[in-house]
Amino acid sequence: MPSEPMPPSGSAHAAAVLPNDQQQTSNFFPPPIAVASSSRSIVTANGSINAGNALSVEPDSPPAASAGSASDEEQLVGDETVKNRGIVGRICCGIQWTKRRLIICGAVAVVLLIVFILLLVYVFAPLIAQASINSAVMTLTSTTITSPTNSTFQLAALGTVSNAGFLDATLTFPTAITVYWTNRENAADLELGTLSLTPISVSGGIPKSGGIALATSFQITSADNMGLFAVDMIHASSFSWLLTGTATAQALGMTFNNLNLAKVVTLDGFGGLKNVTVEGFTPSAGANNALAIVVETGIINPSNISIEMGDMYFTFDLGTGVGSMEAANITMKGGFNDLTMNGEVVVPGATGSVSSSISSLGLGSVVTLDVKGDHVVSKNGYVGWLNQAFKSLELNVTMNLTDIAQKSISSADLSLTSTTINQAAETSFHIAASGEATNAGSMDATVSFPNPIDVYWTSRPNGAADVLLGTMPMSSLVVSGTAPKSAPINLDSIFTISDTTAMGEFATYMIQGTSFSWRLIGGATAEAYGLTFPNLSLDKTVTLSGFNSLPNPSVASFDLPDSDSSGIHVVTAATAYNPSTITIEMGTLGFNMAYSGTNIGTLSAPGVTMVPGSNTLSMSGRMYTTNSDLLSTLFSKFLTGNGLNVNVVGTSVTTSSGAQPSWLNTAFQTLNLAVSLPSPSLSQAIVSGLAIPAMTIAFNPSDTTGDSVTVTASTVTANFHNPYAFGITVEQVQTDLQFYDQSSGTAFAKISIPLTSASLSGTTVYTSITGQSLSAIPGQESLFAALFTQITTGTIATVGVKGSVTSVVKTDASSGSVTISGLPLDDSMSFSGFQGLSSVTLTSSAVLGGDSSTGLHLQVGATIKNPSTITLQLNTDVILNALVGGSVIGTVKLSDLSLSPGNNAITTDGYLIARSGDSGSASNLETAMSAYIGGSSTSLTLQGTTSSVPYSSLQSAFAELSIGATLAGQTSALIESGVMSTDLPSSLVGSTITISNPLGAPITINSMTATVSYQTTPIAKIDYTLKNPTTIASGGTATTEKIPLSLILSWSDLLALVETVAGALTGTLHVNIQSTISDNLGTYPNTITYSQNNVPIKLNLLG
Repeated sequence: MPSEPMPPSGSAHAAAVLPNDQQQTSNFFPPPIAVASSSRSIVTANGSINAGNALSVEPDSPPAASAGSASDEEQLVGDETVKNRGIVGRICCGIQWTKRRLIICGAVAVVLLIVFILLLVYVFAPLIAQASINSAVMTLTSTTITSPTNSTFQLAALGTVSNAGFLDATLTFPTAITVYWTNRENAADLELGTLSLTPISVSGGIPKSGGIALATSFQITSADNMGLFAVDMIHASSFSWLLTGTATAQALGMTFNNLNLAKVVTLDGFGGLKNVTVEGFTPSAGANNALAIVVETGIINPSNISIEMGDMYFTFDLGTGVGSMEAANITMKGGFNDLTMNGEVVVPGATGSVSSSISSLGLGSVVTLDVKGDHVVSKNGYVGWLNQAFKSLELNVTMNLTDIAQKSISSADLSLTSTTINQAAETSFHIAASGEATNAGSMDATVSFPNPIDVYWTSRPNGAADVLLGTMPMSSLVVSGTAPKSAPINLDSIFTISDTTAMGEFATYMIQGTSFSWRLIGGATAEAYGLTFPNLSLDKTVTLSGFNSLPNPSVASFDLPDSDSSGIHVVTAATAYNPSTITIEMGTLGFNMAYSGTNIGTLSAPGVTMVPGSNTLSMSGRMYTTNSDLLSTLFSKFLTGNGLNVNVVGTSVTTSSGAQPSWLNTAFQTLNLAVSLPSPSLSQAIVSGLAIPAMTIAFNPSDTTGDSVTVTASTVTANFHNPYAFGITVEQVQTDLQFYDQSSGTAFAKISIPLTSASLSGTTVYTSITGQSLSAIPGQESLFAALFTQITTGTIATVGVKGSVTSVVKTDASSGSVTISGLPLDDSMSFSGFQGLSSVTLTSSAVLGGDSSTGLHLQVGATIKNPSTITLQLNTDVILNALVGGSVIGTVKLSDLSLSPGNNAITTDGYLIARSGDSGSASNLETAMSAYIGGSSTSLTLQGTTSSVPYSSLQSAFAELSIGATLAGQTSALIESGVMSTDLPSSLVGSTITISNPLGAPITINSMTATVSYQTTPIAKIDYTLKNPTTIASGGTATTEKIPLSLILSWSDLLALVETVAGALTGTLHVNIQSTISDNLGTYPNTITYSQNNVPIKLNLLG
């Protein structure tokens, strides 16, 4: 345990603290009673429980059994055991352990245990606690003194307690702790004051340790003693405080009061603050010819004590002058302290200027400043003990003005805000720069550089060594202003290159990198205060931003105005961003244009000076055209709106003087700019206005869906807009198109036209389609069918057209053809419609026959006018219903229908048959046939149905057809003549009729009802079914059997009429016949109403 100093004799704490040689920590514990172990638990004298084997003793003699006590426990069996296996009856240490003896020993052990516990609690534990306090070591790692007054100051400290015994404990200090200045050399301890200690807890491993966190008010009990102590603290390397008082410990759940605290704490003193350096010395003209000075010092406080001083006032000697200085609001911290002292010195014989004052003081480059503490004023006013210490402070400060000048140069930071490089040559260039030197110390001075400065490239990649680039003269710097001083930099110099290879490497890094550093090394001379400080050194690093490969270049415009055998002329304007502050005059720049690593042309930009920020480069050149495949790729990308990603690679730099400095070219040739050449800004699409003036649409009879038709067109046209002025010719065209519905934007059909010969006339491309499939897009068949409905029924059918066009072209700059792929097409296209085939003329007709199953078979010649430019090849029969009076009376078949634009003469087959159960159909058919045979015209409607064609895509279109037509009647009369005769004597009148057949099928007359009139006078009626139906062959005649007449006139009236008209009863009478004839046309049963006038009837009324 370290020795503790004694308090002063007769002091208040003398009785409480014992000298180390009189303090003894009792580690005495009564030894435990030695008891042999047994199988039963026994409490030993030291309070422990032993559960080992039972004690064994050897008996002196067998025990005597008392009357009435001959129990099993007391009855011996043999020499050592009893009936029960217990301690009773055992012999140990020559003693036979009977039950009585065991009870007595147990009672004694309990008493001893109680005595031991009482000793432990009231004697040994307090001794252990006091011993832990005595052995503990207290260390303060940081101490702060603030708000000093004559009677108090605030004390804050952090520290540790170590070697604090083996018990976890918390110490509190119920009364103030008295602080003594102890360990004084050959002097007694001095009481300084009192303070309050905060509780201290120790724990952890043995020996225990803890922390100190002190924040208290130090009450000064003796100002004189505190003054003596403060002087010693300022000058001594260390000092010791003795802390005495009363402590209370809490450990093991117990509280131990009235423990003694007597601890020595040793701290580092200020050591006289001998380590003082001058950071700056700034003289200036003061009042009354005095010299004002500002001295910037660095004072190292070796102590870990910080003390709040306040405003410190000094006196000093400077050369032959005497002055005073002040440092305001100072807290002297542990470690380094910046101290700025402002003062004034009286200069004998001075004229008022700084230079004369320096001269009058006899100052040279080395100045000694003797500084003494005069007084200090804290924020609480005058503090005696603090002033007593401060007045004892003497500082001997030596200032080497040369060192200060050198430090000003060394500490200065150089920055260049703008730099211009021009007049580049092989071994030199002109450099002009402006910037600022900052943090340039405290001296107003002019710094000159008598010799050119060496310029090194420093901070090179991968830690490479500095390399000398060249030399350049530097203009003088005028340092002034408030401290820290600054100076403007204005550089205008010729940079002489020492190593062009190294300069080439540096220039490459400058162009590629984000920043670079120059190290400037040379000699300097400073002039200040009338003094000259030669042989100073300059070693400064200047960092400038690099060009960073001219990031994010862009091309504002790109044009190809013409072409010739040398290539396509390129004119472009590019924007390059220079992130650097450097302006560099380049001259004429040469570039290669590369696409995917292949050179595709050259560019040249004249008169380029790269300035900070955005730069516009106007360039022109040629695009090579010898590689047709590559040129095809380029134009395909370029003209389809995707732009063209190329690399523009530097090739050469030629200055305005015509020089090509190798170092500048080396750097420039590493420049590789990735740019996107913009696609031309189009006022109109390159391909537009697609039109098919005429085409053939052919259906395939093997595909009843009709969802794929064959299209052929001898001429297809489109507008071709060349966005550039150089000439091209179009040789071939390939197209992939989709038709889309313009209202919904839904694509519903597609057609691919392979590479086909094409030509360009003016701005129109001509090509053709040969048998290509126009197919419905799966799922859009309804829109495909709607297109054909528009074409079939409408005047104009319009669809949207989207797709891409591939053109094979040739320019006057290329020997081969260039394929431009993927030209976008987004347009509309119109087709002229069939207008419902509304113009149909029936030019001829003939009845060819008939039967009961198919009806009357007519062959009709017709002319169908196709108003469209579309030729429609259905390659199948078209069936239309024939309607008269709104009723279907049959069908018309247009065999293998094909319609070309204009009039189409066709022959159709009509089959007329009444619809079963449709009385209107039968009636209208009779009317139609009556009109036809009777020579009258009949208005027909030819109407389509969904069954008119087999093609699904056309069925809705043809179902909308409703074509008006006129069927002309045949003009030949049926009745050639008749013979009217009388059967005598019955006087029955009858007539045979000779019938002519103008039709193409035989007619069989089955019955007839008729009225026979002369002019308007009815003569007779017929209502007769032939016994032998009369059949008249096609084109032939036949006479019926005699048909009875039922006279309307009386016989006498008839004879009178005949004689009047015919002149005799055997003459000829022309009559009118209105009849209804039941016949068969072929085998088809038919009824017609037939009227014929002026039928010659030969009379034979005489029998």
